[in-house]
Amino acid sequence: MTGKMQSDLVLGSPGVARTEAGYYEAMVANLILGQIGLMGRLGDSVRERQGMAYYAYSDLRAGLLAGPWWVRAGVNPKNEEPAIASIVEELRRFQEQGPDESELGDARDHLIGSLAVRLETNAGIAQTLADIELFSLGLDHLERYPAIIRRITAESVRRAAGRLSPDEYYVAIAGPPQGPP
Repeated sequence: MTGKMQSDLVLGSPGVARTEAGYYEAMVANLILGQIGLMGRLGDSVRERQGMAYYAYSDLRAGLLAGPWWVRAGVNPKNEEPAIASIVEELRRFQEQGPDESELGDARDHLIGSLAVRLETNAGIAQTLADIELFSLGLDHLERYPAIIRRITAESVRRAAGRLSPDEYYVAIAGPPQGPP
């Protein structure tokens, strides 16, 4: 892309549907990998410790069908391949080791606490009620939600992380033109 100074890359694969077994575990895995703190484990590894990215985070989109589960990073064009290799290595490490108890506790607390915050606005209440109806979660979903989240184990999160495969993924890169103009 003419005039672009950095490369923005997306590495991803199909995720999970909102109604699929394992959705909550995948949501926790995504939080730990690329959301909580300064962009989770990915941000800590690729951005903070290795200095290869301006940003690095993950996102999981789930609807009636499985949406994408992706990692995004902004890198110096020279760091495209090393950043991808680092992301893949961090995914592999997480899938082998899973979260530690501190990470799992932080993710559980975040999810339970953020539900309460979301319900502080009319828009948040409306969206939550629409989700309950759309995904057939049951009228008692808000009462059951904290227990659902608290039952998630480190092992179930590790297994759910396997959905974002370090061996089978798609990559898209938007960056400055390569070679002569």
